[in-house]
Order: sequence, then C-alpha cells, then structure tokens
Amino acid sequence: MQIKSKEAAENKLVCETKLEKAEPALIDAQNAVQGVTKGNIDEIKNFANPPAAVKLALEPVIALLLNLTKAPDWAAIKAEVKKDKFKESILSFKKESISTKTKNFIV
Repeated sequence: MQIKSKEAAENKLVCETKLEKAEPALIDAQNAVQGVTKGNIDEIKNFANPPAAVKLALEPVIALLLNLTKAPDWAAIKAEVKKDKFKESILSFKKESISTKTKNFIV
C-alpha cells in the first residue's frame, strides 16, 4: 500500500509540474480568445472539413473542456463550437477541473 501511495504522490507531482509549465500557455490562450468574434466562430462552425491548423488548434481546447484523454474528432469539436456559450466556456475554464488523465494527454 505504501508503494502505491508513493507512486500516486510522484504521479501527482509530475502532473502538477507539467500543469505549471502549461499554465502560461493556458492564460495566453484565454487572452487570445477574447479577440475571437462571433463571425470567427461562425466560420469554424461552417467547415465540413476544416483546415488542419484549425482542427489541430481546437483539439486540445475541446479535450480540456470535455476532460478527454484523446483527441476529439471533428464532429465532437464542431458540436462544442456550436454551443451558445462556447467562447465563455473557454474564458471561464478552471484549470483545477482537469483530470490527471487529461493532463497527461494534453502535456
């Protein structure tokens, strides 16, 4: 039991360290989202098959919002982008809500 507790503590420390490194990027991303307009979001919603850069940029965002452990497909991304509060959900995102598995996937 002590070995598992030690491993869990070590894993937690590794994840927290990774999150600390990623946190400035999260803050930068949230700041960048403030400049996204409804027109920008509408354009994304209308892509049947998005440019690779758009999909690549949105995969980690949606993975974080939905607490996923693998990259979402375009249908899942589009479903989230279509939500009325999509932009607000990013701006109000709480890093504390990220599961360990999602942290490991994202980092």
